[in-house]
Amino acid sequence: MELADEILSNSADSGEVIHRSPKEHEFSLSTLKTKLKDMYNPQAISKKVELEVKANPPFEEIPFPKNKILQILGNLISNAIKFTPTHGKIEVLLDMEVLDQIRKLVFKVKDNGVGIDQTKIEEIQAGGTNSSMGTSGEKGFGFGLNLVHHLVNSLKGKLNVKSELGKGTEFEFILPLD
Repeated sequence: MELADEILSNSADSGEVIHRSPKEHEFSLSTLKTKLKDMYNPQAISKKVELEVKANPPFEEIPFPKNKILQILGNLISNAIKFTPTHGKIEVLLDMEVLDQIRKLVFKVKDNGVGIDQTKIEEIQAGGTNSSMGTSGEKGFGFGLNLVHHLVNSLKGKLNVKSELGKGTEFEFILPLD
């Protein structure tokens, strides 16, 4: 394992792209991108919302552990669809930062929906918020963002929220890999 980690780290540092398929317990940014499109495009299409998923090319084929990433991104994308009006747009950005031998995943889910007020953002970052109705009357169960907060913290990550009422919201979470 140490040798594999060293090869991955050294190759990533030198700018080389690692070409190996992710194992069953892994994603790459590329496989994650495909999975997210397959899972959430139908929901976006039915609401007439554009869903764009992008992966950063230099590192999109480097495998990493799945570690609840699909649950976190799934909740954030579902919420973005829920709170983005018809003909709105959602962007999902998948990236990996490699500095020396430290690797981090950086994911962003950005929408041009209704936005979140500062009080609600503080509730989210404290890990306790309630559900609200979506732009087309969608109902939530009230635990999605609480779950996101819990999962990001359990993975020693960081969750950032930026929002402006009437203009949209951006959720960013950063997860250390090493």
